[in-house]
Amino acid sequence: MKLYNDSKPFECDLTASKCIFWKFLPKPQYLYDKYPQVEGVKPLSEADLLPNKSFSSIVYDLPFIVSNGAMSKIKERFTHFESVEELYQANDEMLERSFRLLKKQGLLIVKTMDISHGNKQIWISDYVIRKAEELGLELIEKFILLSNLRLFARTHQQRVARKYHSYFFVFKKKSTAPLNKVKALLLDFDHTIFNTDADCEVRKNSKVKDWDLIFSKIPEYKLYDGWSEVFDDAKAKGIKIAIVSTAKKELIERTLKHFQLDCDVIIGWQRCYKKPNPKLVEMALNKLKVNKEDVISVGDDVVDKLMSDNGGVRFIGAIWDCEHEESIQELKQGTVLNSPTDLLSYI
Repeated sequence: MKLYNDSKPFECDLTASKCIFWKFLPKPQYLYDKYPQVEGVKPLSEADLLPNKSFSSIVYDLPFIVSNGAMSKIKERFTHFESVEELYQANDEMLERSFRLLKKQGLLIVKTMDISHGNKQIWISDYVIRKAEELGLELIEKFILLSNLRLFARTHQQRVARKYHSYFFVFKKKSTAPLNKVKALLLDFDHTIFNTDADCEVRKNSKVKDWDLIFSKIPEYKLYDGWSEVFDDAKAKGIKIAIVSTAKKELIERTLKHFQLDCDVIIGWQRCYKKPNPKLVEMALNKLKVNKEDVISVGDDVVDKLMSDNGGVRFIGAIWDCEHEESIQELKQGTVLNSPTDLLSYI
């Protein structure tokens, strides 16, 4: 508290239990636990109903014991998990919950320790650090707490080093989420990958479109400098590409073939769904078989941004050939690219 929170109490404890930990410390204002045992501690399910970025600081201390039913002195004192898998899952869920509830630059204090189970070392502390960093939490301090009371079973032969210490990790939520887990790109077609002004009037103004004429214009399209490198780099890294556009699917397919570009999924014009309907994002993610957290969407129009926001994927504005000044100013309120090659640093 003194070093990292200006000596102020932490704001929230997600594993308050009986609040014994806070007996000689200023208690957090907001107390939660999966199994509340004392007055003033609310069910953890209520914390899950809170809006994002609710707290400036959070503390949690999960159980660390894994037991298949055998009793021990240490198990009599602490709650336990039935399996190692359950232990990992609990840490995943609590880190994700904390990340969601933390404000930007907020602090997360995690009490944890390594254990041995089934004659195997379980490095929970390392796992917590890796998982936290993947989410966007920066480790800024590590305290090591030595145990005064050393409990262990005397009847079993020792096979691995016993653990007599635990950790307090101090994480800070980064200003922006990490972008090192990109598994797929959702790309707009017109004025993002290609300048398609050659057939602009025909496509926009004709109720009954002359597709033979439109297809004949494809060689006149302009592929913006840098996209070839982006497609090649994505392929080399195993990153999938989907094109989500209001253009006809056949037009997109023929254009990619002409310019010798490959993509994994094409979501073209849909009779039922139009931008910014998030159903288009959902369709692309289902076909790509990726999670929304692992996707970057790129487009040149506010409608692309709205579709991405509605679909829960992070968006980057392409402003190298944006048609409207209003759209440029709107897009500049978020992350923007001045060239397709700028996208290489993200993937």
